[in-house]
Amino acid sequence: MEINTAKNFITTEKIDLSRFFGGEEAFIVIREPAKIELLDLTKAYQGDENKSAEYVGKLLPDLIIEHNFTDNTKKVNSKKVVEIIDSITSCWQYVYNELTKVLPLNDEENEEDKKK
Repeated sequence: MEINTAKNFITTEKIDLSRFFGGEEAFIVIREPAKIELLDLTKAYQGDENKSAEYVGKLLPDLIIEHNFTDNTKKVNSKKVVEIIDSITSCWQYVYNELTKVLPLNDEENEEDKKK
């Protein structure tokens, strides 16, 4: 098996951001966090929403494995993408909500999912 960490993540999620950019195609693809990232994120999530949002902001550039954001046709780095997302409050909130939906951050929610 070829070992290529950028492509062998168990879970990835494409988040369509077009509606925040006038309908122009805009997206990010995030990878699942590594175990230590998830544990830290879970601790932040269980603390309070401000800590969780702050940690997501720090972690997000590392979670983005693909996007289509460019500057004069040159692809920008993921930190720049996060700066752009962060500058649009509704976009940031949407990304944050989408991220927290796909991650097992809340034990109570996970227990409910197991019962279904």
